[in-house]
Amino acid sequence: MAINALFKKLTNQEIFKIDVPGFFIELPISCKNNIDFKNKIENLCCIFDIELNGLRSLISSHDSNWKSRKLLKEWLKEKGITNYTKTVNVWDKICYLRSMPPTHPNLRSEHIEIMNFFGGDIDTLAS
Repeated sequence: MAINALFKKLTNQEIFKIDVPGFFIELPISCKNNIDFKNKIENLCCIFDIELNGLRSLISSHDSNWKSRKLLKEWLKEKGITNYTKTVNVWDKICYLRSMPPTHPNLRSEHIEIMNFFGGDIDTLAS
């Protein structure tokens, strides 16, 4: 994965876990159906399952409860990287989508907006 190579060159740390068999080959392929969509969203978390102490060492100060997304966001801010908010916004939407309640009565408008962002709709949740 090119982003890991670049990030490792800049920081000597990895940004994503890459030993996930077949995941990166299948990720860019359009989903065949709603189940395929749900599986891809659920499996996204596995690529962020990395050792956090290395990321923590990259920023000047941090909260010990921060995980990879927050640490990366702070690192990008500290480095003065422009336009990083688009990427962070997608990460946040993925995490929000993954933590959605499983039943329709508990859904809020934010859930529907995020489903729409990824090209899904309320019917995607029902199937």
